[in-house]
Amino acid sequence: MGQGESRAPPAPLDLNPLPDELLALILSWVPGRALVTRCRLVCRRWRDLIDGPTVWRLQGERRPGLGATLAAARLCPPPRWSRICLLEPFGRNLLRNPCGQDQFCHWQVERGGHGWQVEENRCPVEGAPAQTCFVSSFDWCVKSQLVDLLKEGLWEELLDTYQPEIYISDWWGARQDCGCEYSICVKLLAANRSTVIAEFQANPDPIQQWNDQQYHQVSYRFRQYGHGVRYVHFLHKGKDTHFWAGHYGARITNSTVMVKLNQFCHWQVERGGHGWKVEENGCLVEGSPAQTCFTTSFEWCIKSQLVDLLKEGLWEELLDTYQPEIYVSDWWGAQRNGGCEYSICIKLLAANRRTVMAEFQANSDAIQQWSDTQYHQFVLGGLAKERQAAVPEFPEQQVASCREASRGDAAQRGPHHEPASWLYPANQEEQCSLSDSSARPTRQSETSRDQSRRGRGSHVTNQEAALSEPIRERWRGQMRRVRWWRALPGPGASCPGAGRAAKQADLARCVWRGASRLYEHVREGNSARPRLDMAALNARLEQAERELETRKGPLGPRDLREILSTWKRLVNVQEEIGKLETEKEEISIQVKYLVETQDQSMLQALPNYQVLRNRGREIRHQLNSLYQKELELDEKYYLKALKLPNWTHPDVPVGDESQARVVEVVGEKPAFDFKVKGHLEIGEDLDIVRQRRLSHISGHRSYYLRGAGAMLQHALVQFTVSKLVKQGFIPMAVPDLLRGAVFEGCGMQPNAVPSPVYNIDPSRFEDLCLAGTSEVGIAGYFMDHAVNLEDMPVRTVCSSTCYRTETDTGKEPWGLYRVHQFTKVEMFGVTAAESGEESTALLEEFLALQKEIFSELGLHYKVLDMPTQELGLPAYRKYDIEAWMPGRGKYGEISSTSNCTDYQSRRLNIMYYDQTGQLHYAHTVNGTACAIPRVLIALLESNQLQDGSVRVPAILQPFLGVETIVKPSYAPLKYIGPNQPKRR
Repeated sequence: MGQGESRAPPAPLDLNPLPDELLALILSWVPGRALVTRCRLVCRRWRDLIDGPTVWRLQGERRPGLGATLAAARLCPPPRWSRICLLEPFGRNLLRNPCGQDQFCHWQVERGGHGWQVEENRCPVEGAPAQTCFVSSFDWCVKSQLVDLLKEGLWEELLDTYQPEIYISDWWGARQDCGCEYSICVKLLAANRSTVIAEFQANPDPIQQWNDQQYHQVSYRFRQYGHGVRYVHFLHKGKDTHFWAGHYGARITNSTVMVKLNQFCHWQVERGGHGWKVEENGCLVEGSPAQTCFTTSFEWCIKSQLVDLLKEGLWEELLDTYQPEIYVSDWWGAQRNGGCEYSICIKLLAANRRTVMAEFQANSDAIQQWSDTQYHQFVLGGLAKERQAAVPEFPEQQVASCREASRGDAAQRGPHHEPASWLYPANQEEQCSLSDSSARPTRQSETSRDQSRRGRGSHVTNQEAALSEPIRERWRGQMRRVRWWRALPGPGASCPGAGRAAKQADLARCVWRGASRLYEHVREGNSARPRLDMAALNARLEQAERELETRKGPLGPRDLREILSTWKRLVNVQEEIGKLETEKEEISIQVKYLVETQDQSMLQALPNYQVLRNRGREIRHQLNSLYQKELELDEKYYLKALKLPNWTHPDVPVGDESQARVVEVVGEKPAFDFKVKGHLEIGEDLDIVRQRRLSHISGHRSYYLRGAGAMLQHALVQFTVSKLVKQGFIPMAVPDLLRGAVFEGCGMQPNAVPSPVYNIDPSRFEDLCLAGTSEVGIAGYFMDHAVNLEDMPVRTVCSSTCYRTETDTGKEPWGLYRVHQFTKVEMFGVTAAESGEESTALLEEFLALQKEIFSELGLHYKVLDMPTQELGLPAYRKYDIEAWMPGRGKYGEISSTSNCTDYQSRRLNIMYYDQTGQLHYAHTVNGTACAIPRVLIALLESNQLQDGSVRVPAILQPFLGVETIVKPSYAPLKYIGPNQPKRR
């Protein structure tokens, strides 16, 4: 092109040939005002795209501040995803080829044995896209698939902010004439595909031969999984139980990963009784966006939600200077044949989400049975017509100036517009809402209660929170005062008419649920606050970090430094509070002296009096701020510090279970001149153990002991307890049901997923768990108590029933080695810490007693010094004893003993008085004296005779009255049930 030539303007780009997905991407870069005023008018196609949520969602991904825009986009009608060339993200299976209809397409396969095979279903699965299934072989066959959530039509704002439920499901079973084992592991991964944000594992009990060939479903819902989820890694595996060549293993089909927007999206829900439910309105509410409502059950059901005012389009200068009126409304009622109770609490919160700037509470009169089914409205702000309720208001100093400013601003701006609600939608027609209410039906009569038990309690609908003047898009400033609007259950909601202390405890229960059961227990005043030795950690920081690294526990060195930093800030705040409280007390004394000695008419004129009063007022304001800061630091500190492990003995091996050091080997392996049998076969032949055909009676991993088997259990308990009582142990019987706080104080985690602890139904029995060892019950006995130095060490022995979930169900599926319920004799000791060696000596004493017991029983065993990764949280040092089990062909753990030093006592407040009367934290030691099922395994397999009988150890013969266990004279029971084995 020559210098004199002018450049021709570029031809306009024709966007019409572009597909909708590219056009939507281009439009998302156009400013919002131009989209509405110019682009929307181009043609119908552009209008439809701009009216849908996709363009605005793409804008929101690049501009995180558009939270209100994204929320508004959700109110649009459900888009036709195929029309805009995006995948439907909700309510469809995101896994490809879930039933094997396309063979192994989309699956990553590991072929154990003869590998996988695709076959026709022998039993149909309703709703499956195809009646085919994957069949594994005699060894573990593994199959996995990675789901990219963004490519499946979801987006970051939705996953990080709203966190919709991710539902997973899998169907598995076995052929009628075969058995199988099955396992599943699903992980939610971050964008790097390696960081695991949430995880679900399941190892169901194996299916034995001669089954009903029905499919069984495994399902799970990921909720509140946190930020950053971008992938779902779905893995399952299966194998045959009998190692038959061919494809006779697990049959897996209709695997599902689905994203759902549940009905309670955005609500924090506590489900009392049968929980909340969404139903059609029994009575229409005029002006409501949908005629549906939340319905409660027969116990208090609580619902709360937090609104970020800044994300909803407001700004700091408006809130702090003009203080527009905040209008809150809630509609509630009852069914005609049932009564209800209802309560509401609204709080305006500062930027820290804790400081309450203003508060409103209402506990309405209960609606009795046979009501008129009409809804009643609670209104806050006085801008709506009053409907059968008074109009409560925030304190005048918080509201009056706001009303004047908003009314004046409305006059300047012109006609008043209808205020927009921040609740999308408020009565839960589709997904979400935003306010808070707590309600339950009345219990005035038995009839009402019966009606309530079917879940017919209060109806709550059309919650609304809005500004009286919709001033939306003006200024931005700095954050200062009210920033959050929060609706919480009213104090005392679960016990109307209760006192102030009970109401505060009820509120704390609502706020702290799910954090730490021990911390919640302490905050409610049920126990003394744990006193963790943070000064020692701070002084030996490098050693503590090394030990944390070798333990491979839930916390690492970075967490330790964060905990210490929080602890130091907390100590500084507490010291400052102490100084100000001392000064406040001195000022109070001086003011009281002036009031008593000076003339009242001259008192106000005294300069010293006014100075003291002003200083006292300043101190009160400072203390109020510091108390709040102390509360926040206290929570942050304890919720992490309580997860720290104990110190580690310097001689403990480093590593996993394979690094355990053999300390001693006792006895010799028994020799046999015949083929040895396993304990289950021995027990079944002698009719003393039964574990077959129990799944329909007591579930898997259960067993019966009969005849000599039951006598052998009683003999072991009597022998062990009587021996320990002669050694100075105090016998004890403890509860099997205990609070979760006691478990956490012992170093166990009842809230873990999956949990090793059985949790009782919280809707009926709040915070109760079944103990997996009597150690927890004995520790609870000493909790918040002190022992005299002269009485130490206190040695306790207890025989109890233990309950364990055995989450690793892939190991030892049959036999008595891993069972859900068993009897165990436990040793527990509480000793002083005067020299620091008392607990070490008691540990060696417990170990010597264990060796005595097992040697007298004639067992061959070895003592192991367990490595760092096997210590758990509470143990300073731990010894395991493994006995030789000939039928299993290997050693098996039958006992352990641990020195927990002051780990448990600092959390459970177990102390002792020294010679001067001062209190100190005690040390605790625990050990298994006799775990009945595993000792039975070793005894039966080590003492079996060629004719099938079992020799009784000499030490147990006085308890059983026989030298040999033989087959009983009576005939064993014969199974006559419907599931008879079929021979081919």
